Amino acid sequence: MRPRSLLARNYSPEDLERIANAFLVGNGRVGYKGTREEFGKEERATFSLIGTYDQREDKWREPINLFDPLGFRIETSLGTIPGREPLRREFRLDMRHGILYRKDVYEDVEVRTERFCPYGGGLHLLQKIEVRARKDAKVLLSSFLTTDIHEINGPHFPEKSLSFLEDGSVLASGVTNEGRKVEVILREEGSHGRRPFLEKERVGYLYEADLRQGERILLRKIGEARIDGEIEEEAPLSYEEARRRHFLSFERAFEEARAILPRDGELQKGMDHAVYSLLILGNHRKATSIPARGLSGQVYKGAIFWDTEMFLLPFFLLTDQEVARLLVQYRINTLPGALLKAREFGFEGAFYAWESQEDGRERCSLYNVTDPRTGEPIRTYFADCQIHISIDVFHGLMEYVRASGDLRILEEGGKDVLREVVRFYRSRASLGEDGLYHFKGVIGPDEYHELVDDNAYTNAMVRFEIEDAVSYLRKKGYGGIPGEELGEWLRFARAIYLQKPGKDGVIEQFAGYLGLEDVRYEEFRKRIEDPKEYLGGKEGKATPTRVIKQADVVALLALHPERYSREALRKNLRFYEPYTEGGSSLSNSMYGLLSAWCGNLGKAVRYMRESTLTDIRGSKKMFAGGIYIGGSHPAAMGGAYLDLARGLLGARIEENKVRFSPNLPKEMKGLRYRYKEGGIPKERKF
Repeated sequence: MRPRSLLARNYSPEDLERIANAFLVGNGRVGYKGTREEFGKEERATFSLIGTYDQREDKWREPINLFDPLGFRIETSLGTIPGREPLRREFRLDMRHGILYRKDVYEDVEVRTERFCPYGGGLHLLQKIEVRARKDAKVLLSSFLTTDIHEINGPHFPEKSLSFLEDGSVLASGVTNEGRKVEVILREEGSHGRRPFLEKERVGYLYEADLRQGERILLRKIGEARIDGEIEEEAPLSYEEARRRHFLSFERAFEEARAILPRDGELQKGMDHAVYSLLILGNHRKATSIPARGLSGQVYKGAIFWDTEMFLLPFFLLTDQEVARLLVQYRINTLPGALLKAREFGFEGAFYAWESQEDGRERCSLYNVTDPRTGEPIRTYFADCQIHISIDVFHGLMEYVRASGDLRILEEGGKDVLREVVRFYRSRASLGEDGLYHFKGVIGPDEYHELVDDNAYTNAMVRFEIEDAVSYLRKKGYGGIPGEELGEWLRFARAIYLQKPGKDGVIEQFAGYLGLEDVRYEEFRKRIEDPKEYLGGKEGKATPTRVIKQADVVALLALHPERYSREALRKNLRFYEPYTEGGSSLSNSMYGLLSAWCGNLGKAVRYMRESTLTDIRGSKKMFAGGIYIGGSHPAAMGGAYLDLARGLLGARIEENKVRFSPNLPKEMKGLRYRYKEGGIPKERKF
C-alpha cells in the first residue's frame, strides 16, 4: 500500500515540535497543530485563525490564536492524565482524509482521539475522545474549553469570559486589544451523564463512570469560532455527519491532486504530505492568502510573503483555480497598502509589503532579528529594500491570468496592480551613465547581502515579467490598458540593466559579488559560533563572503530558463551550489527546478525529496538571530510540487489547457499525475 498516512509511534519529547508542525489539521481558515490536547499551551497548542490580527502595545502585531476547545483531563485510581507516562503512544495523520488520530495506551485505560477541520467549511474544529478500560476502572473525564492559550506577543485578550449557554453549550468570549470580538462555542455529545464545572480559565463538563474491561466513555465535540458575531457557516448539527462529509470531500480533493510515484515509498510519503499540507491551506471562502508558516501559529507575525506567488500558487493553478483566484484577489484588495508604503518610502506606485497582513500595510520591523549573544536588535533592510516583492506579486497575477484566461480579474482591479507596480519600479530605478536603468541599494532573495546594487534576480525579473505581460496582453487584444501605455512599459523594461554571463558563464549575483571572499559554505560553517546567530546584516559573518542564504541567481534561472542557454543554466547551478547555506526552506526547490532544466534528473529528485521531507523530518532552522521561526513550511511543500509538475513533467497551463514536456528519470517511469483542466479532474501516465 502506498503511503497515505503519516505515523509517529513511541515518540520522544524531542519529537514533539516536529510532530506539532507535520501533523497539522486545517481547512484554509482555521487549523490546529499536532499537539497532545491534554497539555494545552504547555506544548504551544494552537487553534489558528487566518486573517484576524491584533497588536498589544509596542509588540509585534500577529494573528490571534483562538480559545482552545480540545482540552481534556482523565483521572483513574492509578493517577492523572496528563501526568502519567503511557506504555505506548501514537499519532497517525490520515492524509487522504484530513483526520488526525491519537492513541495512548496506559495500564488501565486506552485513550483515543481524532480531530479535523471540515474541508471547505467555516471556523470549525471537531474532536472525538474515547476512553476505553483495559481492566475494571473508575474514570473521570474532564472536557473543557479554555481561555488559557499560547500566545507569542500577547496577551491579545485583555477582556475575556467563560459561560454556559441555555442549550448546554459552553462559550469563551473575549475582546482583543484592537477591539475585535472573538467567541468560541463548544457543543458536546457524550455517552454518559455529565455535570458542569467552571474554573478561572476553563469551562466544561465532567463525565464519570465505573467501567468494566472493554467498556468506554465516548465524547464528541464541535467547536465553532465567530469573529465580531459573524457566522461564516452554521456549525454542524451532528459530529458523525460532519465527519462523513469531510471524509468524502477531502478524499476527493486529495486523490484529484495526488501523484502516484512508482517504487519510491519515501518520496511518495513526502509528496503525499506536500499535497496534504497545501490542501489544508486552500481557502474557499475569503481572499486572505497564506501566511509563511501556514496554520502553524503566530510565527513570522502570520505575515504573507513572496512565498504565496512564487511557491504556492502553481499548485492551486493546477488543482483548484477557485483558491488561486482568491490568492490573487488578496493582492488586489491590499493594493491601497502597497500604494501607501511606496509614498512612505518616497516612491510612486505600489511597493508591496515584505510582511503583509490583512490590510496590506508593511508589518516588517526595521529591527527584525536579534543578536542571540547580546539580545540587542539588529537593523535589517527587508522592509526598505527587498523590492522584488512587487514584481513577484505582478508575476503571480499574470500567472493566474495566463493559466485561467480570466481577463475579468484585470477589470476587477488586476490592471491597477499591474500599472502601479510598473510605476513603482520606474520611480525606484536610477538612470545610469550607460543610459540604462539600475536598481541600487536592494536585497535579493539571498538576504544575507543587503543594500547591494543591480541584484540579478531583481533586475531581470522586473524586465522579463513586464515584457512577458505586454506580449500576452497584446496577443489577447486586451483593451483595458491602452496600447500606448503598454508601449511605455516595454520601453522601460528593455532599458533595465541586465547582468549577462561572464566569460566563465557565471551571472554575478549583484555588482561586486565576485569580489567577496571566496569561501564555500562547508568551510564557512566552521566560523559559526552560535547556531542561532544571524549571518547577514552589517556585522554578519556571511556579509563579506560569497556565502548566500538561498537560491538567488538560481531562482531567476529556474523561473525563466527560456531566457538563457542550457550551458548558462548548468554553469550557474554548479557555481552557486557550494556557496548556498540552504537555511531557507525555499532554497531546495529552486535548485531542484533548475537541476531539472539542466537535465540533472537525479539531483532534481534529491532536492525535491528534501523539500517534501522538510516538516516530516523537522530539520530546518528554528531560530534566526534569536527570533523563533519554527512552524510548518508551506512554501517547501509548494516548491516540491513545482519541481515535479513543472521541472520533471514540464507542465504548462494556458487558458485551462495543460501541456506536458516530461523529462523523467527512468526510475520514475510509470508515474501517474493528477490535475485539473478547466475544473475537470484529469490523469496522465508517464
